[in-house]
Amino acid sequence: MNSGDFSQVLLTIIQATDNQQRAQAEAILENLKQNDLPKFMILLVSELADENKPNHIRQLAGIQLKNVLESKDVQKRKVLEQQWMQQDEETKKQIRYTILRTLHSPTYEARKTSAQVLAEIASVELPHNQWVEVIGQLLQNIVQPETPHGVQSSLMAMGFLCEVCHVPVLKQQANQILTAVIQGMKDSSNNDIKFAATQALLNCLVFIDENFKNQVERDYIMQVVCESTQSPDVRVRRVSFECLVRIGTLYYSFMKSYMEAIFNITTKSLRDPAEAEEVKLQAIEFWTALAETEGKILEEIQTAIEINEQPERECYQFILSALNPLVVLMTECLTKQEEYQEDGDMSVSNYAGNCVSAMAQVTGDAIVNEIMPFVSTNIDNNDWHFKEAATLAFSAILDGPPPSDNMNALIDQAIPFVLKHVSDPIVLVKDTSVFTLGRIAEFHPDPLINNHLPNVLQALHAAIQDEARVCSKACWTILNIAEAFSGEVSDEKQTYPLSQYFQPLAEMLLRSTLRSDAHESNLRICAYEALSALVHSAARDTYDTLEMIVVELLNRLTQTLEVNQTEEISLIQGLICGSLQVASRKLEFRIAKYADRMMGLYLKIFESKHAGVHEETLLAVGALASALGGDFDRYMPHFIPHLVKGLQTFQYESICTISVNIIGDLCIALREKLFNYTDPIMQVLLSNLQSNDLHRNVKPNIIASFGDIALAIGANFEKYLQFVANILQQACEAQVDTSDEEMVQYLNLLRENILEAYTGILIGFKKENPAAFSPYVDSLLGFIKIVAEDENTDQEVFKNAVSVIGDLAIVYGMKIKHLLQQEFIRNLVEDACNSSDPETKKKGNKAKKSFKKISLF
Repeated sequence: MNSGDFSQVLLTIIQATDNQQRAQAEAILENLKQNDLPKFMILLVSELADENKPNHIRQLAGIQLKNVLESKDVQKRKVLEQQWMQQDEETKKQIRYTILRTLHSPTYEARKTSAQVLAEIASVELPHNQWVEVIGQLLQNIVQPETPHGVQSSLMAMGFLCEVCHVPVLKQQANQILTAVIQGMKDSSNNDIKFAATQALLNCLVFIDENFKNQVERDYIMQVVCESTQSPDVRVRRVSFECLVRIGTLYYSFMKSYMEAIFNITTKSLRDPAEAEEVKLQAIEFWTALAETEGKILEEIQTAIEINEQPERECYQFILSALNPLVVLMTECLTKQEEYQEDGDMSVSNYAGNCVSAMAQVTGDAIVNEIMPFVSTNIDNNDWHFKEAATLAFSAILDGPPPSDNMNALIDQAIPFVLKHVSDPIVLVKDTSVFTLGRIAEFHPDPLINNHLPNVLQALHAAIQDEARVCSKACWTILNIAEAFSGEVSDEKQTYPLSQYFQPLAEMLLRSTLRSDAHESNLRICAYEALSALVHSAARDTYDTLEMIVVELLNRLTQTLEVNQTEEISLIQGLICGSLQVASRKLEFRIAKYADRMMGLYLKIFESKHAGVHEETLLAVGALASALGGDFDRYMPHFIPHLVKGLQTFQYESICTISVNIIGDLCIALREKLFNYTDPIMQVLLSNLQSNDLHRNVKPNIIASFGDIALAIGANFEKYLQFVANILQQACEAQVDTSDEEMVQYLNLLRENILEAYTGILIGFKKENPAAFSPYVDSLLGFIKIVAEDENTDQEVFKNAVSVIGDLAIVYGMKIKHLLQQEFIRNLVEDACNSSDPETKKKGNKAKKSFKKISLF
């Protein structure tokens, strides 16, 4: 294919009104990519670089070229990166050279796309120590400009590269990069260059920690950023504030001397009526992010205190120090709302509400006195802007202060006003008022439940008939009220305060799911989730109503299977299965009369092509198995093929994980009856552990499931013991990079589940055939020694190790006394007995008791 033909194919994709024509053109491109990738890329980069071609063709060519290298899917991206690295050097050189030249194009779209492609290529090659000169080439374009266009696009490319690629070579050249970027921000009279430079600074901030440690350099960087917030160009102002947001998060410990200036800058921006909203949003975001950072630091300090370590960071309490002026500023912003704005809208009032909430979480009780004067003055204001702002301000502080008599009194005073506003003519006031009731129910439920429950439920009855956004929040509020009772283990109670309202609430929620606008504002999802929460909270005197709900849900599920299986229908099926799952666990044996119908419907849903619904259906089957116990055996021949299929669904990690967890439900329900079905289950589990395609997060769950199976089928597990023991031994030998915190956490999770598996196997063999596990005791103790001596071992692993030691003493007693006399074992048990963690101490005392029986303590 020549260049002219190639251009025509691209033009067809852009201009074709006929879908078949477009599909044919896309097929031609795909065929060329699959059969001659080098030529495909050369043609694309030539189109992108050709100044005689229309902008839209050049842009499409650039996007196609970028897609050769980039994918959001991690596995696919690895394949694409490997594919690029396998190309011959001449092809890569030609593409690199052409991209670098196109950075100087007078056409903005072409040079921006070239900057993106360059960043993608460099992000693939730099980790392999290839094309390292690209950074120098970009810097030369910036500090020794050939064209203004080249400066702008090189800064863009540098920004894109810093965003997508974190490699040592970028940090090594941080000084040169920072100098070039600051020069672009400081010296240029070209706003396009200033904007590109500021964006580049935003993306390279993570690399310049050494520069921030130097006060002279830090002061200069902050001066340039703060000056840029006053730029006449709105884009530069916005990104400059974004830089401040990120600096406050990354370099919190250096921020003390800049806080007054930043407060003045943000205040000026927020009070300037001429300032663009996009800039104001970032000014608010600075304080939100700072509050969240302080919250994390306070958590770190608390954790360090609990484990008797020195905290790594100090919290300067910037938010608390500036709380009064910040509250004044944010409440002003709360009044800048529009009548029909939605929750997710990027508006000043929404951002201010989030900021107040973040400040409340980090200042606790202190914010109450600061914000309540505004709330008290305006909660019944005739101007709806102030009324809604006061209501939102009150709701925003609720997850800050802990429950107290003072908070309960304030909530008691506020609720009558909030209830009154649920019927306000302004939709935003109604919406916020119902939201506030939900927040009260979530964080301070006692005053609502004890003093206002009938009135609140009456107001929700009205709200649930309102437009979708209000109805959705009413459902969410019911969910929070129900969850407040779930914490009381109300299933053990004969009655509870919601009993008299249970049926009308359930009927309201069920009606809401059928509304014609139920697809708006997540209404259908919220209604079913609220129904599930209500069912979960139910007391025994509501069980007759609960059974009526089950029948209604089964009728609805039947109806969904009689129509075309679209994604929307699949979503509804998943929601219904979710509610049935909760009902099954709640009703337990009373669900048996519906079991045949339920299982028949679940088996039909498994045939759906929409994988998403399979998750909820698997969970529903697991709940049904738990409720039926051994009686579930009659469904196993029909369910096993679907369980095995779920276990083999590698491409959906969640389905695979749920399938593994369902095995635990089956083990408890069927006990020794499970042995009739363990061959296909064990075969696929063992196969999964050997597969590189299965996500690593699923594998610890699989290992733990061996213990569940052994516990269920007892001595019959000997059939699989040799294979499982070999797998466990391999897992015991796993090592990770201890400088990688995520991998250390994974190793601990793996070890925790290995020890759980050993516990299940030991107890499973205890009664009938303990000798079967004897050959593996030495290797198990060797693993426990590794765990005991590893400074990165966490509490759960330590606790499980002590538990296994105790089980060994119980199962084998005097036969292995000589093995249990090792010093590390004694120390492990003693440490557990002296632990401040109650559960670990309990395990330690239990192990010590077992050891005393064989005269070891």
